[in-house]
Amino acid sequence: MPDLLAALDLGSNSFRLSTGRIVRHNGCARVETLTRLKETVRLASGLDADGQLNGEVTDRAAQVLHAFAAHLQAREVSQVRAVATNTLRIARNLDIVLPRLETALGYPIEIVSGIEEARLIFVGISHDLPDDNATRLMVDIGGGSTEIILGQNQTPLHLDSLPMGCLSFTHQFFADGTITKTAMAQAVQAASTQVAKVAGPYQQTGWQQAYGSSGTAKGLLAVLQETGFAPEGITTSGLLRLKHQLEHDGQVRLDTLPGLKPARVHVLAGGLAIMLGIFQTLGITQAMVAGEGALRRGVMAEMIPSD
Repeated sequence: MPDLLAALDLGSNSFRLSTGRIVRHNGCARVETLTRLKETVRLASGLDADGQLNGEVTDRAAQVLHAFAAHLQAREVSQVRAVATNTLRIARNLDIVLPRLETALGYPIEIVSGIEEARLIFVGISHDLPDDNATRLMVDIGGGSTEIILGQNQTPLHLDSLPMGCLSFTHQFFADGTITKTAMAQAVQAASTQVAKVAGPYQQTGWQQAYGSSGTAKGLLAVLQETGFAPEGITTSGLLRLKHQLEHDGQVRLDTLPGLKPARVHVLAGGLAIMLGIFQTLGITQAMVAGEGALRRGVMAEMIPSD
């Protein structure tokens, strides 16, 4: 179908597919999202100590991509771009894994750098925001990496990708599902140490608005709002209240955390630690709200013809 686009984000925790079409209004072309699919693959969990991606998780990934291929074929999508992020960036047996995944999908898979991932996230969030000259801070916590971006209108000013994610932190600090004050403090400190390496330019430039995109931010936002810990959005005080709740329970419990989806139980503690480290280290004072679209939206936005 003409003007029908598809973008795939092969992340370290989840694989996501969005389809959309180009709509034009008053001479301006935009992407209207039509369908969204998401499957939890936990790709990063398949990396061994030598950086090899094991067969079990590769099989799981290939099965998901085969299903995505059927979805694309049924809709006769005209343009498809698939991008992969941190886990496939660092997998040492990519020469074996990538051809298998591309065969399952039926399309090439592009391994993007961390900075390119951050840029595409900025494009995706900015696509649906007005050009009001506000300086915007954006945070995207993935399964294996975290992107932090500062930009104004359609121009990114600072782009960074840090080697920490909700899945990798969960395995490092909360592997058995137990949450203690000590483990949480270590995780927050580890996140703060990473953020401190890049914090200077962000703090010097400053920002008026803050956006969180993808699963971790939206999951935290839903929990903070439903529990009443921070109805206005993600805040330092709300994150601290959630941290205290998890430390009190000793684990992630669905019955004490309304708004939490079962698929995010496994990675909530790791994602919370990273977000809290970001808030405290950067000194974010405004409530962070949801940024729509993110990586997939950015991919599709750049598929719009320039004419």
